[in-house]
Amino acid sequence: MSTGAKPNHGAAFNALHAGLAPSFLAAGLRPHPVWLPGWDPHNAHYAAEYLAPPAPDGIRRVTLIYAPALSAWHLLGLFHPCSDAANRLAKGDTLAGPKWADCLQGLPFRQTNLMPWKRRLFWRVRVKRQLHFDRAGKAMALDETLTAALNSWPEFLNLLNRAGTV
Repeated sequence: MSTGAKPNHGAAFNALHAGLAPSFLAAGLRPHPVWLPGWDPHNAHYAAEYLAPPAPDGIRRVTLIYAPALSAWHLLGLFHPCSDAANRLAKGDTLAGPKWADCLQGLPFRQTNLMPWKRRLFWRVRVKRQLHFDRAGKAMALDETLTAALNSWPEFLNLLNRAGTV
């Protein structure tokens, strides 16, 4: 009996990213100018990083991570409060390479996780972030996963944009 093909994790990440990218762009987020979407060998996962334009109160980032070892995805929002956000991101050397992260060093941050929910009767059932694959190696139920994530997107953005302390 054959065991089937290996899971195509790259295709799963690309499908997740393609499904969420229009919502990122519509929310005013832009792809990171240096860290391109795809495989990150240093962290052994796929990632896509998006930035909001610097605001007077700080820097906002949204990161999509897909970990093949867990077959699981995660959407994370980070808010770095700092009064000189525009100055930190406007420096040419910070956008020119890996030193971009230096502008965030020492800053506190507030983390917001996307919590996709699906309504069924009167229960609220959390949608699993773990993907399952069929015998051909294709990810299953991606449409339902993306629908649940996008239904929670406005709440996620509200939390990320909420004024207040860390």
